[in-house]
Amino acid sequence: MIGGFYEALLALKVILDGHEIPDFGWGHNPTASGLDMVSINKNGTVFIWDSKGTRGTSKPTQFDRDSKRQALMKEAEGLISRASNLTEAVKIKAIDNLSRQRVQYRTAYGHAGAGGWKIVRGYNK
Repeated sequence: MIGGFYEALLALKVILDGHEIPDFGWGHNPTASGLDMVSINKNGTVFIWDSKGTRGTSKPTQFDRDSKRQALMKEAEGLISRASNLTEAVKIKAIDNLSRQRVQYRTAYGHAGAGGWKIVRGYNK
């Protein structure tokens, strides 16, 4: 329940930052190991998000394994291709970027009442 709250807050922050989020591109079963959110910025860059409900101090490990990153990119591609709220041009650019592995991974640590998010870069080549 709390995890879903933080995912909703993160989705709002990302939208306010100018990203688009595909239909059903955020929120999932909290016991599942999928992406928490996928967003696309105005340049078509795809961001895969891991949302945490507390401020983190250690390096996030959600994106450390290549097999995990590949599964997350496949999940993101499915969400983007099925989205009814994205234009075809946005979908094409985003899927092209995914196929070229031009993806940004982020872990977002939020804290209720703390007035902000700590955004940590995940895996970067």
